[in-house]
Amino acid sequence: RLFMCHLPYVHEDLEVQLAIADCAERRIFTHWGCRALVSLRWEAEKLGARMRMAIAFVDIFSLFSLTFCNVHITENSDDQRGWWRVWVAAHTTACIVWGVGVFLHGLLIVGYISNGLIMRYLCGWRHWLEVLNLTLAGCTVFVASNSIEISTSGLFRLALGIVCLFKWMKFLDQLRLIKAIGLRVLPIKTAMRSVGPFSGVLLIYLLGATNLYFALAIDTQDYHFMRCLMKVYHLAVIGEFEISELSGASDLRFVAAADGSLQEAEADPAEYHWVMQWFTVVTSFVISVVLMNLFIAMLCHSYTLATQRVREDLLRDRAAAVLEQFAMREGVMTAFCPRRAKSIRRRRHSNMQQVYSVRSARRQPTPPEVLAEMNDAHVWVAIANTEEG
Repeated sequence: RLFMCHLPYVHEDLEVQLAIADCAERRIFTHWGCRALVSLRWEAEKLGARMRMAIAFVDIFSLFSLTFCNVHITENSDDQRGWWRVWVAAHTTACIVWGVGVFLHGLLIVGYISNGLIMRYLCGWRHWLEVLNLTLAGCTVFVASNSIEISTSGLFRLALGIVCLFKWMKFLDQLRLIKAIGLRVLPIKTAMRSVGPFSGVLLIYLLGATNLYFALAIDTQDYHFMRCLMKVYHLAVIGEFEISELSGASDLRFVAAADGSLQEAEADPAEYHWVMQWFTVVTSFVISVVLMNLFIAMLCHSYTLATQRVREDLLRDRAAAVLEQFAMREGVMTAFCPRRAKSIRRRRHSNMQQVYSVRSARRQPTPPEVLAEMNDAHVWVAIANTEEG
């Protein structure tokens, strides 16, 4: 069956795109009309999105080369000159990619401002995360350019590792827009986001058990809360523990035999030996058995629900990506062709009003000059006969 949307230029209306991208009701993306609008706009902006994926891949490759070169430079290998050349090439590429990223993000901001959507930019957590990513990457890359020796310092390597982590997460975020990848990645990310409340409950149980263990002050020579937390984490979550280590007792002791030699014997129980045995039983059962099995069940349930609505989530993410690409394209026109950008925005805002004002005021057919511009004004959608309209 063939359907036509009677609203002209609805696929070019910015307010319609904003309403679709910001709609909190997921069921809107199951309607064939909404799917057609998002798919139509995605086809127009798909090339720009793929270019951003390519830039993200080059960025990851350059930073990975930096980390790989740092390891070999520290090892004082024989081929130091060759590794330094690779390091310089990777550093130069990282600087160029960083400059391109800053330029594109600046165009994105200009595009939002030119269309009066600056509040949408300020309220988007992805935008602030990108600003943090660019800031940290810029500081790391340009600090390394001041001195070659600084690339071997521990602080620089820590910053470089954090930047690489951000870049890999950004690359995965870009790949989710590809249908073949997004249909498999989005359910995983949705299920991971659903474990927030459970993680809070697990953290409270861990802190409570750690506080109990910390209050016993078993190891007075290494009396740190974080060390106690790691011991309880290994006991409750990982399941790796030793009763003697938790209670602060040694496994064996040496006693003098009748002939004067030393013989091994079992050590005396520690002060909190029985307390730690009950602590181990209760903590491992409540957290390691009960909570962890509930966690697995909740993940399975969340993943099943996310798999059922993955196509709607993909359309939602593509609708948001379309707005990002639209704002970036608007930023390019505003920065380099301000007059043309202003005329395009004026024509886009007045197309629909012009059609209906002429027809309602004169009650006559649409004038030829307006009709000539309406060749691509309406959206036509063809759906299968088995699908409900």
